[in-house]
Amino acid sequence: MPNFTGEVLKQAVFETPESRPYLIEGFLFEHSALMVYADDGIGKSTLVLQAMCQASCGESVFFGLKVDRPIKTIWIMAERHPLEIFERIKHMSESININFNNLSIESDLQGINLIKDDHIKKALDLIDRIQENFNPIDCIVIDPIYALVRGGMCDDTSVSSVTNFSTELQKRYDCSCIMVHHTNRGGRDQKTGERVEGDVYGSRFLSSHFSGMYHIKKSAQGTTMYLSKNSHSNLLNKIPLEFDSETYLSSLEEANMQKVDQIKNFLRSCKNSNRIITFYDIQNACEVSTQYLYKVFSRDLRGMIKPTGKLLNRKKLYAVLDV
Repeated sequence: MPNFTGEVLKQAVFETPESRPYLIEGFLFEHSALMVYADDGIGKSTLVLQAMCQASCGESVFFGLKVDRPIKTIWIMAERHPLEIFERIKHMSESININFNNLSIESDLQGINLIKDDHIKKALDLIDRIQENFNPIDCIVIDPIYALVRGGMCDDTSVSSVTNFSTELQKRYDCSCIMVHHTNRGGRDQKTGERVEGDVYGSRFLSSHFSGMYHIKKSAQGTTMYLSKNSHSNLLNKIPLEFDSETYLSSLEEANMQKVDQIKNFLRSCKNSNRIITFYDIQNACEVSTQYLYKVFSRDLRGMIKPTGKLLNRKKLYAVLDV
């Protein structure tokens, strides 16, 4: 990286885009560090995994957040057996057209201790070897980050080792990072004695490091990601998600989805159930006009349905192809 001064600095400044390019619209941007944190059992790992699986093939994340191009992700599985994540991916592959060439799952860093310099070197050497056949790297996910420090994120020293590692990853591989983390146990209200909500687990240096942070909480329909830090003013303030118990996938609540993504989501569910549909079925489910449907099926959704040659109440029946 050059020394930014004089003409080099001037050129870099004036070539900088007005807004930072996104990897996942409103959620993950180029050259950024994002933390996603929640209590145990909320499903934070599953949500981030779904996002990266959909991004791998350029599909809208959570069926609504646009991806400008397919994203290459290295997923560092810092604890547990790889079978656990393989099971999740297999289930997701029934509804997501995952590009497995853009996804690398690594468990060889389990047991690493980032406080030790030789362990950091071992970690970087491993990612260097991956990069030889996996370049460029768009994003590195670490799940969970506390597992990479012996004794957990209990003090400033351990937290600094993680933030320094994150900084090195971004600089070395010119990528973004997502860190999956836990909340602490919270405290007790001095007046009522009731336990108050937990915050991110770790010292102040942890939250200072990240350009964006989302706190995931349960909701009536599934989960909601609440923005708790936004250094560049480019992240969505809230991402409300509905959970589908049949597909085990989460999607943006209908009001927040673009119409074309609502249609794709509906078509995907029809394909999974082998359902034959009419234009009226799509209109009714997605609240769009016939004119709009003809437009999107001739442009954005070309080749996703085909007529079966049969009629129902004088309406053409269609079979869903690839979505």
